[in-house]
Amino acid sequence: MFWALLLLTTFPARASEGPWTTSPGLHNVYLGLMGERFQCFEADGRSSSTCSNGLATTTPVAQVGAKIFYRTGLTSKTDVAIGVPMGHSFSTESTSSPQYESTTGLGLIQGRIRRRIGSLGDVGFAAGAGLQTGALHHSTRGRVTNLGEGTTDLTGTLYIGSTGLVLRRFHTTSMDISYAYRLPQQVDSPVGRIPGDEIHATAVSLLAVSSKLGVGLSADGSWRLWGEQLNPARLGIYGDDRWAALAAAQVKLGGRIVIYPGERSPYLQLSAMRAVWARNNPLDTTQLEIAMGMDLGRRR
Repeated sequence: MFWALLLLTTFPARASEGPWTTSPGLHNVYLGLMGERFQCFEADGRSSSTCSNGLATTTPVAQVGAKIFYRTGLTSKTDVAIGVPMGHSFSTESTSSPQYESTTGLGLIQGRIRRRIGSLGDVGFAAGAGLQTGALHHSTRGRVTNLGEGTTDLTGTLYIGSTGLVLRRFHTTSMDISYAYRLPQQVDSPVGRIPGDEIHATAVSLLAVSSKLGVGLSADGSWRLWGEQLNPARLGIYGDDRWAALAAAQVKLGGRIVIYPGERSPYLQLSAMRAVWARNNPLDTTQLEIAMGMDLGRRR
């Protein structure tokens, strides 16, 4: 049970949470610092002198930031959560283009409610509904150095997960699959309503190698169901919604290490992810994160 509690509370807002809800009376707080970099966009098979596979941005783009993720139980089967990120996005080389102007502010704010709905053998299930909004960075959405597309979305999520022993080591594996209905920025575009709706899936598998250390693998994928191909000449017709108009998709894979110093001390997490496939999206996204989290309060 000790390791179950640890592993089930280590997932950040954009990683798989699984179907295990937070108990009433407990408050789980997660604080993370992150960094990200990219330069090469997949663009219908085209290449450039800088990117052997893809088109290059004028300069590499990086983002650093922090996020807080909070969740608490409402009942024995229902919990709620909110995630608030803050970021600073910038070009790593000097450029006079206003599209690469440094951007600082709040990213995509997310809130959701989740309820456990049952199990099948060792596999548990939960369902959730949520709201996410980029309204606070809407005015800078047209930049390459944006903090997001400035949209507001309604989400529905299926959470799946299991725990058990593998070679006498405790493990936990989970997957979250979400559908986002994206409120339109434009409705009469050549490709219809933009942005297109999205499917997003995340998965995490963690193995306890000792009572204080866990290691694992993670995956993150998103797929926008319709939109334009990445053609710089054509995207101009969408104005600041050029990025939201793309039929974008990306898959990232990575690993993580979880350190648990003691029952009354915050746990620590180190994670890294790298894009392995993309469509109309960066091919070389690299993400690093260091975070800490802990439970406060007592179960009721």
